[in-house]
Amino acid sequence: MNRLSLTMAGVSAEALLAERPRETDGRRTNQRVRAGSRYPGDQLRPSPISRKEAGRRKKALRVEAQRRRVAGRRAGGRWKDGELGTISHYDVAVYEVLVDWAAGHGGLAELAVSAIARFANCCAETVHRAKRKLKALGLLDWIRQCEPTGQAGRRGPQVQQIANHYLLPVPPWAQALFDRWWGPTPDDELARKAAMVAQLMAHDRADQEALSPAIARAQAKADQEVAARACEPPD
Repeated sequence: MNRLSLTMAGVSAEALLAERPRETDGRRTNQRVRAGSRYPGDQLRPSPISRKEAGRRKKALRVEAQRRRVAGRRAGGRWKDGELGTISHYDVAVYEVLVDWAAGHGGLAELAVSAIARFANCCAETVHRAKRKLKALGLLDWIRQCEPTGQAGRRGPQVQQIANHYLLPVPPWAQALFDRWWGPTPDDELARKAAMVAQLMAHDRADQEALSPAIARAQAKADQEVAARACEPPD
């Protein structure tokens, strides 16, 4: 009997899937996952980016784009957006989307190409081209990610591709612009931020230690109540 006949006979799709033979562990299922993909959480969480820092990064890229436009302009000729060696309008737009997203999500930028294209008002191919340009400039890098499909033991793909984990480093030329405009970050400021992070971690540990006895007492009380109910005679 085929699947349609079994369905008409009252056999559910879940029962059909449960009766299918399990696949051997490690079987290749030819799923479309890019090489080097990792599971989410394997990467170190990036440092948060403030709105002020995001504005500085975007300004640095716009200034560098203008500098390249002026340097690459031919005498008597018109400049073309995206010309070889220049930074196009969409390169800047894609970078601003990623930086703004990271600033609003604790430094984490994990967006699908379709979402980036929608926010930057361009097509997916333009996003891929802008990513390659930004990577060459030292402003962008990414780690490919995948996740299980939840079909362990069944036929079909066992993992699927998800959005990339984007990294937003600051290249030396951008850091030089930061130092020229706003001055280098003083050592006392770096020490203050490090002390603030250490203080927050110490508070978290103290909160966990303070809550541990209370949680243990609540668990013991709940166990006693369950045991008392079990000893009561049934109605």
